[in-house]
Amino acid sequence: PNANKLYIWTDIKALPEEQLERLGVDRPPYCIVQLVNPAGSFPCPLNRDGAPEAERFQAFSPILFEEGGKFGYKDRSGKRVIIEPRFEAADRFERGRAVVRLNGKEGFLGEDGKFIVEPTFDWCARYGLDWGLPDLAKVGLNGKQGMIDRSGKIVVPLKYDNIAGLTLEGLIDVEVGELRGYVDPTGREVVPPVYRGIDDFIEGLAAVELESGKWGFIDRNGKMVLPAIYDGAVRFGDGLAPVALRKKVDGQEPRLFWGVIDKKGKVVIPYRYDILGSFDAEGAYAELESKVGWVSTSGKFTERKR
Repeated sequence: PNANKLYIWTDIKALPEEQLERLGVDRPPYCIVQLVNPAGSFPCPLNRDGAPEAERFQAFSPILFEEGGKFGYKDRSGKRVIIEPRFEAADRFERGRAVVRLNGKEGFLGEDGKFIVEPTFDWCARYGLDWGLPDLAKVGLNGKQGMIDRSGKIVVPLKYDNIAGLTLEGLIDVEVGELRGYVDPTGREVVPPVYRGIDDFIEGLAAVELESGKWGFIDRNGKMVLPAIYDGAVRFGDGLAPVALRKKVDGQEPRLFWGVIDKKGKVVIPYRYDILGSFDAEGAYAELESKVGWVSTSGKFTERKR
């Protein structure tokens, strides 16, 4: 702080409800940061876990307003226009930038009213604070999707039909047509989008479905390590993965029977279950004929009492 600025941190839980309402804070857990200067005191909510990210909610973050069908921004008092209303569409500021539309294209505007990322895209999404990649944003152009960094540099090429989300291991789920694959946050294609279905990498392996409908398992290099011979598969857990084969029994229509394999592909629990869930140290959910219960990693089935 200097002579004109003083930051006061207050635990939100210490503030009465009426004061929180007056400050416009309704999403705990937050802290209240007040910037006290000659112009007055300005509340600034800040995520308690993100103190270094104070830029996300700045004391002077512009407030969005509309005038004559155009959007601009005012200062925190709401009285002074600091960015003239010239945008066809605009979003609120977050971490020092906002998505705006100008002449039919979208980009990212800085709080000084200058473009950080020029409006060259058909659409832009906010930087991914809500899905684990705070420094990457999804963008679209000519029907394709990619991702840019905070400077506007294209990191994930604009060649995918959909960027679906983030896996448990931090890979980006991408789609081309009906086929799926993974890229990492640097844009490297870890698994080309050639699979009809793909699961998260768990214990180094991911279940994948070929266009033929058969399932197998790949490693992180995309190599098929357990052949695609199964009619269904569930992710590994505790070294075990449920897999299914379609069988015909007693002249009936073929149906799936589930068993369990280890990481070498050896069948360790026979194909006899109607449904199997993923394994943990305790076992897996199982359905056997009309019975519902739990199967242990050793293969023992325990019926759940109704």
